[in-house]
Amino acid sequence: MGTRVNLNEIEPGDHLCPIYDDKESKLYTEILFIVEGLKENELVVVCDEEEIVSVLNEVVDAKSFIEQGQLVFLSKEEFYLEEGTLDADRILESIAEYDEKALIEGYKGLRIVGNATWIRVHPKAERFLEFEAKLNRFLPLTRCKILCLFDERKLDPDLLLKLLQSHPKVVSGQEVSLNPNYIPPELFLKELWKDKSIQKLLERKFKREFDEVERKFKLLFHSPFDAILFVKDFKVSSCNSTALKMLGYRRFRDLIGKEISELSDEILRRIEIANKKPQFFELEFKKPDGSKAYLELSLTRVNDGFLIIARDVTERKEMERKLKESEEKYRKIFDSAPILLAILDREESSSKPIKRW
Repeated sequence: MGTRVNLNEIEPGDHLCPIYDDKESKLYTEILFIVEGLKENELVVVCDEEEIVSVLNEVVDAKSFIEQGQLVFLSKEEFYLEEGTLDADRILESIAEYDEKALIEGYKGLRIVGNATWIRVHPKAERFLEFEAKLNRFLPLTRCKILCLFDERKLDPDLLLKLLQSHPKVVSGQEVSLNPNYIPPELFLKELWKDKSIQKLLERKFKREFDEVERKFKLLFHSPFDAILFVKDFKVSSCNSTALKMLGYRRFRDLIGKEISELSDEILRRIEIANKKPQFFELEFKKPDGSKAYLELSLTRVNDGFLIIARDVTERKEMERKLKESEEKYRKIFDSAPILLAILDREESSSKPIKRW
């Protein structure tokens, strides 16, 4: 991402922090973030004690999105403080579950809005800072974008600075920029837990948790339904066995290292666009043996490369084609018949003429 971008150009894995000092600027950024997610067919989860639905309804039909399940509102007790406890690991687990839910239900990604100004009165605010720091290692493994809201008027200056230091990017209005005060999670946590014995325990705990995140990602990588490919320097750097089968290759060495341009010009074109915005599209893919498959693909930038997730929809496309052909066939029969044709309704004992010769 460049030094400054628009809020509608953010990427999966972004962890954003707008610090506001008036309600209008807070609502402007928050509503813009939510509406953009709904428009992009992302699952949107909102945890904000302030009533925003009435304001949101002025821009979109919030009730409709809530009923469809695309827009979810949670209390701070449901999202941050389950059973009254602030547990950084449990919050991360909850985000992982929502990210998986978004993938399973066919959304392009996940957006979360969290207004955590309440942290000012919580007796263990350092646990929340721990969560914010860990989030910076966790988010790049997901398709999630998070907006964390803090009211400058209500927070202690020292706590406000620490919250700011735990966010890689800051937001002002609809402009997003890199945060010059950002401290990477390892250094941030080291400073947060200055006691060496606590620090060592935390480092071991942090490693176990990150290993668990990696384990869950590997489960996705071994999915029998989705092809997973990692692309680096415009070449396939890694893939799962499903990708081999779906794309028509027999051995990993036949696919790994292959130039993307050899697979598909369209995927290559989309990769160049994905530097700015994740791509979701359908593709008629030609396999090495000449046969074709219809694929649904998502293409997202991750760290120094790209992640491609593909699903084979050939059977669905074939059913749609046959249905269309069938409809056209019977329409021609009706249109060319030299007699009166009608549809009979058994329940109402009536008929509806279709064509009179």
